[in-house]
Amino acid sequence: MGKIVQNIGLFKTTILGVLLIFVSGVALIIFYQLWGLNLYVFFGPCTVATFGCALAVGAGAGGALEPFGQYPGVASAMFGCMQLGGSSVIGTISGLFAVNTSYPLAITMIFTSLIALIVIFLKINSEKILYQTQLL
Repeated sequence: MGKIVQNIGLFKTTILGVLLIFVSGVALIIFYQLWGLNLYVFFGPCTVATFGCALAVGAGAGGALEPFGQYPGVASAMFGCMQLGGSSVIGTISGLFAVNTSYPLAITMIFTSLIALIVIFLKINSEKILYQTQLL
């Protein structure tokens, strides 16, 4: 992952990871509709989503903790707390659905990646607005 971050940067690496998760969720639904539920249909997209998670979480954590260099332990603990809290809520909600299809996992992948993309792009827009107001 280090070479990817060096080549395209933290921000684009995070977006790439989130997009891989989104595409994996869509692929899970499409493949389930075409071929039903089998080992290859399920684990193929999940493998791609795993790479997306590695890119998004690794680069996202690095970027999120970067401004808190003077308090690395506190920032890392807060990041871990938010990560575990969010995953427990998402896991509980997705566990409420029937498990005999790939829909719960696919919908979870799609919605969480869409929420992540919205948060990322809201942050970009807020930084642009802040920068423009500083120029005035």
